[in-house]
Amino acid sequence: MAFGLKEASKPAATLLCGISVPLFGATFGWQWAFAAFALVAFAIGGTVPKISRPRPRTESEVHGRTLHAGALVLLAAGAGLGSAATAALGVFVVESGVTSGLSLSVAGATLATGSVVGIGVRIVFGWVADLRPMDHMRIVAGMLIVGAVGFVLLAVGVSLFFIAGTLLAFGAGWGWLGLFNFAIVSQHPEAPTKALGIVLTGAAGGSAVGPLLFSIVLSSTSFGTAWLSAGIGTLLAAAFMLAGRWMVVRYSTNTLL
Repeated sequence: MAFGLKEASKPAATLLCGISVPLFGATFGWQWAFAAFALVAFAIGGTVPKISRPRPRTESEVHGRTLHAGALVLLAAGAGLGSAATAALGVFVVESGVTSGLSLSVAGATLATGSVVGIGVRIVFGWVADLRPMDHMRIVAGMLIVGAVGFVLLAVGVSLFFIAGTLLAFGAGWGWLGLFNFAIVSQHPEAPTKALGIVLTGAAGGSAVGPLLFSIVLSSTSFGTAWLSAGIGTLLAAAFMLAGRWMVVRYSTNTLL
């Protein structure tokens, strides 16, 4: 649940972007949106409480699992591809929605609704993961595949399909990060920060280059082709996730939890 709540902050930020379109963009101007959210961030930052540093665990408290560097590299590549595809959502959904026939306000509302779905999916999957054991990495791969379907619907360019595709892309195509991070930490309790550092390097890199690559494809083709490219990237991400999981299962007595 904690991982889901932490990762829900990202679609929550996108939700604020969607709300700001009709609230600021059509009235006061986009500059006021930046100013307002900067003040909110400053106020929230001042309320963060100080916590004591946790006690380091002894060797007897560690389960003896080892880092699987090859598997982590594959999983980092999957996280990078998945993040690259979904990073374009918050940047281009509104403009693409207008191109598909939606009004500016409806496109912004669609972005906000997709963000709400993304928040809910991350929290719910975190809650379910606390209740029962499951093969988390297979679920992550399945979510990416469903997200790819959402990108295909976005590529159609029809209003109703566009709205459905946005919800699928946000909910499944971008809702896997909390569960993914939890699986990595569960598999590497002796070095959770090192393991997460490897895979999140891929995720952060994908988030950084994703909108740029999307814009390059868009500038030379169309929104439809760009969204299809994102869908292909999401399918490749699912393949890398399954390959990384297979490597852990093949070369270790432990599986990704």
